[in-house]
Amino acid sequence: LDGTLQRGAATLSLQASDADSGVRSIEAWLGASELGRVDLGASCADDRLPVCPASVARTLPIDTTRLPDGPARVRLRVMDVAGNTADVDAGRVEVDNVADASPGGGAPVGGAPPAGGGGPAAPAPLADPFPPNPLAGAGHVANGRDASERARVIARLVAGARTARRLTIAHTGHARVRGRLMARDGSPIGDALLTVVEHVAGARRRVAGVLRTRADGHYGGLLRAGPSRELAVVYRAYGDSPWARWSVPLSLTVRARVTLRKAAGRRGAMLRGRAAGRVPPGGVLVAIERRLGGRWIVAGRVRSDARGRFRRRAPGGAQTVRVTVPEQEGYPYATGSSRALHVR
Repeated sequence: LDGTLQRGAATLSLQASDADSGVRSIEAWLGASELGRVDLGASCADDRLPVCPASVARTLPIDTTRLPDGPARVRLRVMDVAGNTADVDAGRVEVDNVADASPGGGAPVGGAPPAGGGGPAAPAPLADPFPPNPLAGAGHVANGRDASERARVIARLVAGARTARRLTIAHTGHARVRGRLMARDGSPIGDALLTVVEHVAGARRRVAGVLRTRADGHYGGLLRAGPSRELAVVYRAYGDSPWARWSVPLSLTVRARVTLRKAAGRRGAMLRGRAAGRVPPGGVLVAIERRLGGRWIVAGRVRSDARGRFRRRAPGGAQTVRVTVPEQEGYPYATGSSRALHVR
């Protein structure tokens, strides 16, 4: 990955290792575009150490014609069996699936045919189908004042006093996206429409909203409540622009929301609760924890139903308990815990 041009079919070689608990999964991204995922869940077993493979080597086939043209960085996210993640910047790649000129010295791509009709017209540039152009159908209309095909889209996440490309918030928290749209010389592009794109693991990319820049090129907007997700802000300079300018990828991590209550039972207290959000059909794993010596100790585990509901008898004796839903495959939230309860 040395910045050379990539076009057509390509392959990406992946290598990862974790001697402690093993490698659970690897995700590969080019800018805000997901390249693929290696899931090693079928190779993991609880009765051995490490639980998952300690070392992994795989290749991913890549169809670059489905990616936006232009330079971007390859990023890998590796997750171990405990849900810990590590992000790796694997280098820079430039995708270029549009030829510089037609055969035989014709006009540049998208330009006029050679003078005198001495050959076929150059092929039209390949369109980037996603996200849709907010000015689609309007023709060659500028998107903003001083629109530029080489604009810079600066984007950050904001939550309270924190501003970063990667943020973690509680399920009750709020986050915003804000930034600035500028030409290459630093001059602002005002009154332009920007598309916010989001991607939740296991789902397709979708348009999360459209923002408009102010006269100074700045923009901002509140993000909807929801699961952990990757985001990007996208700009197309004209209504007929076949390519787009993408911001750096943003990562918003949301902690799971878990509720817990107790009820009297014939043989002691019963714990009931629910894990909220997008619960997979097979439910989620819930850890029952008790407070001991200033620490939370796992006293048992239970799996919820497809609606996130669970129940389990409380550990014996008077003690303080809570439940925790760890980060896990198929549930797009970070580890979250309920409030603590005192049971007898």
